[in-house]
Amino acid sequence: MNIRPLRDHIVIRPIELERVSSGGIAIPDSIKPENGHDGPNGKPYFPSHCLTGEVVAVGPGVVTERGVLPMEVSVGDKVQYSMNGVREIPGTDLTMIREADVVGFVDAAAG
Repeated sequence: MNIRPLRDHIVIRPIELERVSSGGIAIPDSIKPENGHDGPNGKPYFPSHCLTGEVVAVGPGVVTERGVLPMEVSVGDKVQYSMNGVREIPGTDLTMIREADVVGFVDAAAG
């Protein structure tokens, strides 16, 4: 399936990361957060955690009265993003978000 996002939308392939406490202890999936929410992959979601993924497609940017404001992310970037507004793309392992939901880049050297 070829997907061409519009405006400031981004298609992301989520990356599974092991959940680890600040003390370095692995947190198993059987531990549920107090809020009881699950993430888009069905695993427990803790609001303090961001999701991580690789950008596979980006839209052209937001149209303003001064023209198109280009995207800051590009295909191949590894990013962390909030769960707000995450939409799963049916029949794929991909999700779609808006650029505003990206909270940072994952440094390739770090991880």
